[in-house]
Amino acid sequence: MLIRRFSILFLTLVFVAVLGAFALFHAKTPAYAKPIFAPLTSQSTN
Repeated sequence: MLIRRFSILFLTLVFVAVLGAFALFHAKTPAYAKPIFAPLTSQSTN
Protein backbone atom coordinates (compact mmCIF):
# COMPACT_ATOMS: atom_id res chain seq x y z
CA MET A 1 0.00 0.00 0.00
CA LEU A 2 2.78 2.40 0.95
CA ILE A 3 4.81 1.40 -2.10
CA ARG A 4 1.87 2.06 -4.40
CA ARG A 5 1.29 5.49 -2.88
CA PHE A 6 4.99 6.31 -3.18
CA SER A 7 5.06 5.20 -6.82
CA ILE A 8 2.05 7.40 -7.63
CA LEU A 9 3.75 10.33 -5.90
CA PHE A 10 6.98 9.63 -7.78
CA LEU A 11 5.17 9.45 -11.13
CA THR A 12 3.40 12.73 -10.36
CA LEU A 13 6.72 14.40 -9.49
CA VAL A 14 8.32 13.08 -12.69
CA PHE A 15 5.35 14.30 -14.73
CA VAL A 16 5.55 17.78 -13.17
CA ALA A 17 9.31 17.89 -13.72
CA VAL A 18 8.97 16.91 -17.38
CA LEU A 19 6.18 19.44 -17.84
CA GLY A 20 8.28 22.18 -16.23
CA ALA A 21 11.32 21.32 -18.34
CA PHE A 22 9.21 21.33 -21.50
CA ALA A 23 7.71 24.70 -20.52
CA LEU A 24 11.20 26.14 -20.00
CA PHE A 25 12.37 24.71 -23.31
CA HIS A 26 9.29 26.07 -25.07
CA ALA A 27 9.84 29.51 -23.53
CA LYS A 28 13.50 29.56 -24.64
CA THR A 29 12.70 28.65 -28.23
CA PRO A 30 12.62 31.66 -30.58
CA ALA A 31 9.34 32.80 -32.10
CA TYR A 32 10.13 31.38 -35.55
CA ALA A 33 10.72 27.89 -34.13
CA LYS A 34 7.43 27.75 -32.19
CA PRO A 35 5.23 26.94 -35.24
CA ILE A 36 7.47 23.90 -35.82
CA PHE A 37 6.83 22.54 -32.31
CA ALA A 38 3.17 23.58 -32.13
CA PRO A 39 1.81 20.50 -34.01
CA LEU A 40 3.86 18.24 -31.71
CA THR A 41 2.39 19.79 -28.57
CA SER A 42 -1.18 19.67 -29.91
CA GLN A 43 -0.75 16.00 -30.82
CA SER A 44 0.67 15.10 -27.41
CA THR A 45 -2.22 16.77 -25.57
CA ASN A 46 -4.82 15.11 -27.80
